[in-house]
Amino acid sequence: MRALIDITQNRMLPHFFAILQLILLLMGVMPFANFPIVVTGSKANGALKVIMPFSLWVLVLSIALFALFYRIREKGLEERCIFLASMLAALFSFIDFTLHFIDDLLSWMWATGNIATTLYLTTSIISLYKVAVTFVVPFLKKVWKARQRILNEPK
Repeated sequence: MRALIDITQNRMLPHFFAILQLILLLMGVMPFANFPIVVTGSKANGALKVIMPFSLWVLVLSIALFALFYRIREKGLEERCIFLASMLAALFSFIDFTLHFIDDLLSWMWATGNIATTLYLTTSIISLYKVAVTFVVPFLKKVWKARQRILNEPK
């Protein structure tokens, strides 16, 4: 139990989660996100409503990111940006999801879906930047210093 608490209190865990969801989106979910889920409409108009799984993916994972970054939102600029972007992505995704059940608002549905998707993908890009700055840059500095030492060694 203590190990689970230590993992969840790690500040980099939400960033790795954001990168993981981008990888899952690009590798596995994208080919399967194009099949429609058909839901019956209200009794008044009887129309069928079509929902794409990608809309549900963005809604659920934006809420998950919002919850993960809620605890560490005060730590840095990247965390505040992801917290705000995931909150807005969840809001626009919820609006997009509810607009699927209202007739004659196709342009609003298209616009809110694109805004939610853009904000959702922005969180992963910011997390990639944070992980690169935290882990890759110090590693590259060590490699550069080792290279300089090798080049400056007397022969």
